[in-house]
Amino acid sequence: MAKMFKDELQPVMAKSVGKEDIEVTVSERDVSVEDLNSAVEVFVTGTAAEVVPVQSIGTSADDEESFSVKFPHGESEPGPVTFKLLEMLREVVAGQRTSEKIQDWLCDVHSTPEDFRKGGI
Repeated sequence: MAKMFKDELQPVMAKSVGKEDIEVTVSERDVSVEDLNSAVEVFVTGTAAEVVPVQSIGTSADDEESFSVKFPHGESEPGPVTFKLLEMLREVVAGQRTSEKIQDWLCDVHSTPEDFRKGGI
């Protein structure tokens, strides 16, 4: 979803990191400790959880290579990017936002099992 609507994320990304000329790049990849140490805003996603801000990430002090990092956004409320993504997701779920790639996300729960498996409303 973020890839489809990334242009809408630029203003909130700029607000989050404090740079007006920031370019939004959306990717799915493993993150490193270095990525986490330089992150301003972190979130996790899940079917039931939707989009949830992360306050901090760390390891146990007993770990050989322990680390701990707190994120500026997420401690008391979602950051601008997390909030915008959650808003966009809820608009999709409510049928207020659509695109060709997500048109099959919503299914009629009262349809036949065959039609339900096809997706879309």
